Amino acid sequence: MIRNSERLPGSDPNETLLGGNTNIKIRYVVLVGVGMGLLTSCAGMSLDDPIIARKNLMRDNNNNLEAIEAYLKENKGGTADVASHARKVASIAKQIKGLFPKGTSLKDRPGQTRAKPAIWAKRAIHIEQAAEIMYGYAMSLADAADSGDKRAIGAALDQLDKRGCGGCHSKFRALK
Repeated sequence: MIRNSERLPGSDPNETLLGGNTNIKIRYVVLVGVGMGLLTSCAGMSLDDPIIARKNLMRDNNNNLEAIEAYLKENKGGTADVASHARKVASIAKQIKGLFPKGTSLKDRPGQTRAKPAIWAKRAIHIEQAAEIMYGYAMSLADAADSGDKRAIGAALDQLDKRGCGGCHSKFRALK
């Protein structure tokens, strides 16, 4: 009886010329192919792409706002957590200014963003001032959280949502 260690290369029908199991190699080739397909489907976008950075920052912003809402609606966390999340939103507001370079509107990059070209018409007003407004409302929310007054937190979050985030999104973000 021949043991596996005594088999000659190529005598096993599941073994390739390079050695190893054919099924495993086919799976590997398929996985590599799928990975390459995913990479090519993101053509024109890289990890340092401002649209990807913008989406990631907005996602982080939303996560912070959801945590604050969870405190208000479900008593999850405490006012110190709310203040921390509000300060993160303020920090995000300071970063927004650099995430809207020319050439990153939905006209320039259809299907990759919902940023309307009108944002760039008066950049100083539409981006810089909007970021400052958002920063101010986020810091007011942090101050409300520091006070421990849940009603004040709710009112400050409402203002941030309507005038900070919504003030820009309602005018300069296309609908899905």
